[in-house]
Amino acid sequence: MSEKATISVRIDKDVKEKFEQICKAIGLNSSDAINIFVRKVIIENGIPFPVRDFNKK
Repeated sequence: MSEKATISVRIDKDVKEKFEQICKAIGLNSSDAINIFVRKVIIENGIPFPVRDFNKK
């Protein structure tokens, strides 16, 4: 088994709660969901969806 590392991020409390609700509804915990995202970034060699500036009009 590979050695584990920790990533710590700060997000708004309401965002965290919504994220955890969605993860739970699809049978994941937040750690598993984030691990899936990280692995997908590695596979795609970038963010696996379009990213844009939502503040620009």
